[in-house]
Amino acid sequence: MNKGLAMNTTRIAKRAFVGMTTAALVSGGLGLAALGLAGTAQARPTWCPGDPMPAVSPWPGFDWSSCYDYTMQGGQYGLVDLGTGIFHPWDLDIPATPPPPNPPECIGFFPLPGVDPSHCVI
Repeated sequence: MNKGLAMNTTRIAKRAFVGMTTAALVSGGLGLAALGLAGTAQARPTWCPGDPMPAVSPWPGFDWSSCYDYTMQGGQYGLVDLGTGIFHPWDLDIPATPPPPNPPECIGFFPLPGVDPSHCVI
């Protein structure tokens, strides 16, 4: 066997081994990152000076020089002053869901069974 051919074959085998090992390590690292095992960062909505200003002050004496974190504590939504840690709850006046509409009594001029026909006027 030719000495040059043997050295060339050994070199090719080493390069192939290094390449496959590198590919396995990179794909394993990407797999761990995809599973979240490499650590995750979660963004929390905040307001800080320099962000767009709200239309009105959220409460009297609002400190415009501090950052606030939008959060929920004790079943209430509000803002936490990141400088002092004080929670400022929001009074959310969310209207109740309206009841569903009554079922139809007529289909066009024709009353449904048990309905007064005088209600079927278009």
